[in-house]
Amino acid sequence: GKIMKKIVVFYSSKTGVTEDVAKQLNEAIREDMVLVDVKKAKTVDIERFDIAILGAAIYAGRLTGPMRNFVKKHEAALSKKQIVIFVCGASEDPDIAPILQMSYPQSIVEKSAFSIFCGGEFRMEKMGFFSKLIIKMVSKSEAKKGRTSTVEIHQQHVAELIEAVKAL
Repeated sequence: GKIMKKIVVFYSSKTGVTEDVAKQLNEAIREDMVLVDVKKAKTVDIERFDIAILGAAIYAGRLTGPMRNFVKKHEAALSKKQIVIFVCGASEDPDIAPILQMSYPQSIVEKSAFSIFCGGEFRMEKMGFFSKLIIKMVSKSEAKKGRTSTVEIHQQHVAELIEAVKAL
């Protein structure tokens, strides 16, 4: 039988969407995965894991600060692991390649075995005033064009992510 690889999910979540995807991975793949919220974690022992999954949300065209800082700080340790990246965001499917290039060190992006955009949701109650304002403006202009945006967690992509991790 295959040796069970030790898996850790490092994530940063503003409105809870990224955290929800991390929890879905946990339930679907293995109970003994370790979920680490990088904003709350004091010390992190990356050495004892085989696979590191990095989850973050897109804000204003790049990944959230806590996750960028975490990955930069632990680049050396992370680059020795198998890496899988997932990105959340309340937008239509963006091209995540340039976003990753801009947000994470080159070594990490190049090492990732798999990366995917998992969608997101507008969770108004968790957002600040300006985020809400921007969303209202965007929604209005989209409605004028006869488009209603379907912003949701892409379960199909989450399923692909789960399969990719299981295959490692």
